[in-house]
Amino acid sequence: MHRCIPSITRLAGICVLGLASQGSVAWAQGAWQVYTAPQISGGGIQVDGPPGRGTGTILVQKGQSIPLSCNVVDQDARDNGSGGMEVKPDAGMVIWTESSGSGAFSLTRTASGDTTTYTAPNMTGTFTITAQADDEPGLAPDGTRFADDAPGATTTLNVKVIDNCPKSIGGSIFCSAVPDWTFWKSAGWSIAKMCVAGGTPPTPPGNWNGLCVHEVVAYNDIAAGCVGADFNVEPTGKCDGDSTWTLGQGNTGYRPDWNGITTKCFVGDSDNCLNDAFWDRWQTGLYLKPNKGPCTIICDQEYFCNTNSLGKFKINRTFTLINNGANCKVEYSR
Repeated sequence: MHRCIPSITRLAGICVLGLASQGSVAWAQGAWQVYTAPQISGGGIQVDGPPGRGTGTILVQKGQSIPLSCNVVDQDARDNGSGGMEVKPDAGMVIWTESSGSGAFSLTRTASGDTTTYTAPNMTGTFTITAQADDEPGLAPDGTRFADDAPGATTTLNVKVIDNCPKSIGGSIFCSAVPDWTFWKSAGWSIAKMCVAGGTPPTPPGNWNGLCVHEVVAYNDIAAGCVGADFNVEPTGKCDGDSTWTLGQGNTGYRPDWNGITTKCFVGDSDNCLNDAFWDRWQTGLYLKPNKGPCTIICDQEYFCNTNSLGKFKINRTFTLINNGANCKVEYSR
């Protein structure tokens, strides 16, 4: 199945909270605590740089829901009882707030890496989402008190709520990476540049950069000549999924962050566009059974601006045994 969950590039500095004497053995409130700021992620949203060419602003429709998550690193230090200090990793958590008071979160407090759903208010305007690092309260190792430190570093994300959408989206698959076949038994990776058109974008920024676009992918069929029994995996599972993308955040010289791939896809300027990756990989197994194929799985794909359809497409995933059956290559087409 295809996934693209870009991580966030912005990482604020370390915040060291105050030290208070709590004895030699117990983890306790006021111990040295080191937080790295939350990194807002999920759905391709990134905080600094594009979208908006560095504005740190995303565009959503009134009432639109988007997924958000954060990763927090939290460490506490204590007296080790022998005249020194030792560091204990602590379970990080995130506190979510939004400046308008009208936006809603499915969860206002999440564990590090877990997802909350933000629903924009039913009014236009620019608001600020704040993710604040915190720890997970719990019993200290001696069982006598709770280790619970004050909240730490924050990261913010500007949200501009608008009430219009582009009219359509279009594009094509333009680059495919070449796997190292000594590392992967089965693999494929391609990227499509999809750009929106029509409608009246907000000013600023005067384009659709920062707009959240939702994509849904679902299984359609296996092309004639093959059946499900020809595969070593369940064919329906190679399609189903959904993603949220942010327009205008294209990379120059992008490649997947897994081993055994060296080809870069040079994207260039990506105003009003998203870069949709399609990939399959299996390091130790073949997608096709011996002497089968080529076989094509057909996926239905649709992009949305909130609930408004921007366009429907097909993704053809073609599986072919190569290198005398030692590997399975996956190729993608519309």
